[in-house]
Amino acid sequence: MDAGDIFHMTGSYWEADVEGDLGDGFYQQWSHLSINLKTGKGTIQASSLTTFLDFPFAGSTLEGSSSSKITDVTFDGLILRYTTTGKFVGHGSGVFEGWVQKGTSEGTAEIILGETVTGSAEWTASGIFLIPPPF
Repeated sequence: MDAGDIFHMTGSYWEADVEGDLGDGFYQQWSHLSINLKTGKGTIQASSLTTFLDFPFAGSTLEGSSSSKITDVTFDGLILRYTTTGKFVGHGSGVFEGWVQKGTSEGTAEIILGETVTGSAEWTASGIFLIPPPF
């Protein structure tokens, strides 16, 4: 904990198996968060990569960045819980080459602080794909 009750976590890494309208995939996120434990508000900046596993998208990726507000923070001993709302933008490779993804997300997270930092999170995202016209 920093002076002034500001909690910083930089360079955190999250990974998860994901299921969605485009099939199953593997999600990776690298993030930096700051939370004012007195006000219960903060921010999180993240970069992400989703690699799709199923035909016809196998090996294709969506890569992006997001910016979110953190609210509803509780800190109970070594357990930090919070909710987020934010926006994201991304681009694709493989089958998704030339696609742009834009949208919003919301979710909750729980971080258990200790010798090793662990946690869990649940997010939902909605948005649109901007697909280039065929040539």
